[in-house]
Amino acid sequence: MFEATSKSRVFTIPPGCDFSQVLAQGVMQRMGSMPPEELARVTIYVNSRRSERKLHEAFATSGPRLLPQ
Repeated sequence: MFEATSKSRVFTIPPGCDFSQVLAQGVMQRMGSMPPEELARVTIYVNSRRSERKLHEAFATSGPRLLPQ
């Protein structure tokens, strides 16, 4: 997903935003110029089943593509 660099890759989501929606949009924005199969190499860890469901919904409603497992 990222090219090798010495820069820090820390991303933030402002308080009060829908975390799952903003995260899904950010991932898709960063993956936009890459082939679709590169999305399959991305791993996202969340701390609860509720977060997993919400993130799954966010990816599912953002258009046709590979769905997360």
